Amino acid sequence: MTEVKRKKGLVKDFSIKGFLSCKMSGGPGLESLVDQQISVITNDGRNIVGVLKGFDQATNIILDESHERVYSTKEGVQQLVLGLYIIRGDNMTSYRTLGQD
Repeated sequence: MTEVKRKKGLVKDFSIKGFLSCKMSGGPGLESLVDQQISVITNDGRNIVGVLKGFDQATNIILDESHERVYSTKEGVQQLVLGLYIIRGDNMTSYRTLGQD
């Protein structure tokens, strides 16, 4: 787990592989992140932000009030509203909690 200092609070990065090893050793897992806002990076590089509502043993996750952040050099950051969204566990590269902005 890597902690990155930001203006308001800390951001904790979790890699999925790191999560699996922490989970097996009794470390922190997704249970502690339910009802918190997280950012997920998918295998194809998409950044999806939403409130974690649930997950299963395959690390498939359910995000509510989600949106995709699309970064552009010309237009800056755009947010595409997705709503309730499911991401397969094998499609996630990493996830992190987001502090209060």
